[in-house]
Amino acid sequence: MTRLNWILLFVLVLTPLLAAPAAAAPLSQPAQPDLAVTAEANGVVLDLTLPAYRIEDVARQGTTWQQIVLDGDDWLPGGQPGAPSLPERGLLLAVPPTGELTVQVLDVQRQSLAGSYRLAPKPTGVLVQDAAGDSQVVEQWLPDAAAYAAESTGQAGQAEITQEGWFRGYRFVRLALHPFHYEPASGQLQVATAMQVRVTFAEPAPAAAPAAADRLFAPIFQATFVNFAQAAGWHSGPAPVAPPTDAAQRAPNDDPSVKVTVNADGLYRVSYNDLLNAGVTAAALNSLNPRTFRLLDAGQEQHIHVLGEEDNVFNATDSILFYGLRNTAPHSDDNNVYWLSWGGANGLRMAQQNAAPAGATLATTLLTTAHAEENKEYKQQRPYVEWLQPVLYDNWYSELVSVSKVVAFPGLKVNTASPVAPVLSVWLAGDQQNPANYTVQFSLNGGAQQSKSWNGVRVLEGTVNLPAGALVNGANSVELRPVSAASAFWLDWLRLTYPYNGQYLAGATFHNPDSGTWRYQISNVASTTPWLLNVGAAGQPRLLTNAAATGEGPYTIEWQASTTAADRFLVVPPAEVRQPAAVALWQGSTLLDVNQQVDYLMIAHPAFMTAAQPLAAMHAANGLTVRMVNVQEIYDLFSDGSVSPDAIRSYLAYAYSAYQRPAPTYVLLIGDGSVNPRSYQPGGFTLRPNWIPPYQGGFDYWSGASVSDNAFVRVQGDDLLGEMIISRLPVNSAAETSAVVNKILNYRPAFPQSRQFNTLWVADNPDSDLPGAGTQFHMASDETLAALQPQFQVDRVYFCVPGVNNCPTDPWVYTDLAAARAAIVSKWNQGQMLLHFTGHGSMTTWAHEQLFRVYWIDQLTANPALPFLLVSSCTNGYFVSERYDGIDEGLLRAAGKGTIGGFTGVTFDTLMPQTHLLTDFVEAVMEDGITQVGAAATVARARTYAALPSSPSNAPENERAAVGHGLTGDPALALIKPEACAPGDVNCDGVIDIVDVQLVAGAWNAVAWMPTYNPRFDLVRDGIIDVNDIMAVANLWHTPLP
Repeated sequence: MTRLNWILLFVLVLTPLLAAPAAAAPLSQPAQPDLAVTAEANGVVLDLTLPAYRIEDVARQGTTWQQIVLDGDDWLPGGQPGAPSLPERGLLLAVPPTGELTVQVLDVQRQSLAGSYRLAPKPTGVLVQDAAGDSQVVEQWLPDAAAYAAESTGQAGQAEITQEGWFRGYRFVRLALHPFHYEPASGQLQVATAMQVRVTFAEPAPAAAPAAADRLFAPIFQATFVNFAQAAGWHSGPAPVAPPTDAAQRAPNDDPSVKVTVNADGLYRVSYNDLLNAGVTAAALNSLNPRTFRLLDAGQEQHIHVLGEEDNVFNATDSILFYGLRNTAPHSDDNNVYWLSWGGANGLRMAQQNAAPAGATLATTLLTTAHAEENKEYKQQRPYVEWLQPVLYDNWYSELVSVSKVVAFPGLKVNTASPVAPVLSVWLAGDQQNPANYTVQFSLNGGAQQSKSWNGVRVLEGTVNLPAGALVNGANSVELRPVSAASAFWLDWLRLTYPYNGQYLAGATFHNPDSGTWRYQISNVASTTPWLLNVGAAGQPRLLTNAAATGEGPYTIEWQASTTAADRFLVVPPAEVRQPAAVALWQGSTLLDVNQQVDYLMIAHPAFMTAAQPLAAMHAANGLTVRMVNVQEIYDLFSDGSVSPDAIRSYLAYAYSAYQRPAPTYVLLIGDGSVNPRSYQPGGFTLRPNWIPPYQGGFDYWSGASVSDNAFVRVQGDDLLGEMIISRLPVNSAAETSAVVNKILNYRPAFPQSRQFNTLWVADNPDSDLPGAGTQFHMASDETLAALQPQFQVDRVYFCVPGVNNCPTDPWVYTDLAAARAAIVSKWNQGQMLLHFTGHGSMTTWAHEQLFRVYWIDQLTANPALPFLLVSSCTNGYFVSERYDGIDEGLLRAAGKGTIGGFTGVTFDTLMPQTHLLTDFVEAVMEDGITQVGAAATVARARTYAALPSSPSNAPENERAAVGHGLTGDPALALIKPEACAPGDVNCDGVIDIVDVQLVAGAWNAVAWMPTYNPRFDLVRDGIIDVNDIMAVANLWHTPLP
């Protein structure tokens, strides 16, 4: 008998033992092929066979329920939190770019299960605080009474389209398959063991295949859509995005343009020397006609006053006056940019109004406004932002007021004889997440209380009339007092509009509420010739001339004018005219040039561009077209020069739409971000600059306002999948940039071969040992590491607390906290290819017990074997704190040590979505061979978006997973991953022997899409593991391997 025959005989005897399933629980179905996809001319047919399932008893918060458990990680609990949990399967199908879609269930094999069942509810995530004050999301099983009183839930064999979107030129749908039907009232359960579904396209699919040119994204499409072989030619470009119009309006004849930056409201002067120092040549200044000066703000021309333009020559003593306003956008700084140009038509000028006194009645009722605001604390939950809604405010407050707060208004110039009552304008945020009722009492200078109530709101905004005559000249105060704990609020600002006594008040505007022709007087002015303006009309101030001055100094200024309540006067002595914060010559831009093709966009703060250049050069040398973009250039074109995250997103939408195909694949933001763009100074903390602003939105279901860099690249469709792969280097200096860039440049050349197989897995102790508990961190970690190829070495540090947990005696289980901490650092310092943590956490810490903290990075040693970090925990990737460094960003910035990059949680979330996301990441690397971290993260987001349920709740798990994790490091970084093992060496031990044959035999009858299917066992690549694969590995017995 030949050796091959002996092998086959051995395998045939052994196979039944290897393939036999464990003893089945009652009411379970044997494993069968899972999913087959068949393309049709006008649609696609999916044949689904339910994998093995079982019904288990589970204890949930003192109640025993039943739970349906299916083999494989593609079946996840669907439905609304609190309703009976029924597994569903989600798939992403690519569909033609236009036309209606019809879903039809062609065939269903149903069976009713004997007995009565009480299915557990789908858990609800709840944000709680521990004893240390750290927030965490825990799952609670809270049955919804109405859902359990319903006659039925779900329909066995139902299929439906739950979401539709666009993924980089491909229109797609999420198809949800529901095999279970449950009647809560009676406890009856029905299951569809097999179903056939057709999705029909109303319009024929296009024949062309432009996606073939999108070489960098092609593997991602292949790994995302179950029918990509059918759909490859259905790529459709995005709708054109028009270029911004402001740039063309600034200098329509390609004339020079100068950026003039202001950061406070007031009258500004731009001098000849300012323009000369900005880079405008003396020859250009001396030859221009000053009458052609034009000043624009957000595309709107401003009325200006040019001193000395009468001779049509701009002389060294000439200057430009304009009234400037600071930027008040919520996610920006105070800098507002005005654009000065010349050389075209004559510009707009301030209208001049003769204001010589002429005997009109003296105005005695003047009003001005004082503003009181302290920004000491950022509160992302107040006001709460609904899921995926924009963040409308900056969320900075003075403090939480639960008892009372006295706000000072010093230095008021009060007309104490005026009968006019002061008016208090307020902006407060209620301290309840949901809209509620609030009542607040206000008292001026300890006087009578005035109450104001708000019903069904989150923001307490409005005005309060205070008693007339209660103000004093000088220091005043307003006390705010919530009537109960339920009315507690966060104080943002107060504005007090009060009777003004006419004594000069620097920078203040004032008005007369009574229309008519009046004579005005302002005393105590330091000049006889102050600038006198009416700034009531935005961008169109009027210059009042011929006012009279009396006195020996300081002086009283008197003028007469016909006014309305909308007019606002401003008196500015010449010495108090403001100088711009910056005056700079606009150098032009080629960002809008559509005749460019870019693979990799690096958007950097100018302070870091030189340090980042070696990274751009490396990728260019490797065949990518790279463009380094100064982020200020984006602001100049897309937000009129002011800091704006929306401008970055608008530019990326433009580049994706207008640049030559293929569109940019990678985007790298080079610079840290902050939720403190105005550089408020919270006491006791180091200021963290906002180099590249984060994109803020309702990305955190529990905390409201959060950030998501992935939102920058969601530029086609309303879904949550990005059209480009985005990452960030959260650096704060050129030195930090160089440190991170050097780590990336040296990663592959210096990574020691001896550590290429090593991985480290750290897990927090579970809150509960119940297998279904929402904090089973050890089980979750094991689920993700199971996706590793066999040749990888797994080092684990699993923390366990006796008395809370039943702690096994495995050597990787640590019950001593100090020993666990030491083991993490020791194993980390040995060098790892992957580092994974799962457990409770915060932006600075792993686990409540503090297994590792950002402050302990100095315990790590320099090592060329830098791991890529995967974290399943809350907020480890939150890089925008106004007070703390996040653990992910701190590890990346550490020179020569720490990590090479990370895929970590920026928001709060539960364990299941994060586990699925990171498992999909590891599978993309290991099984699909997608080793670029950005591509693997994109595949993981897409697969998780497909697999996780899209329930009608406010924040479905699949949507949270799509935005909740952020990427740091180089998105095009290819992980160190050893070459694939030789065909037939399925356990990757360097020899093909009986163990490899046994492993293939043990996977007998596994079919593609089954959880037990391993493509490395499918040697003949026919989608099923059978005798042909056993023969193939047997034929390779003891083949010499390189």
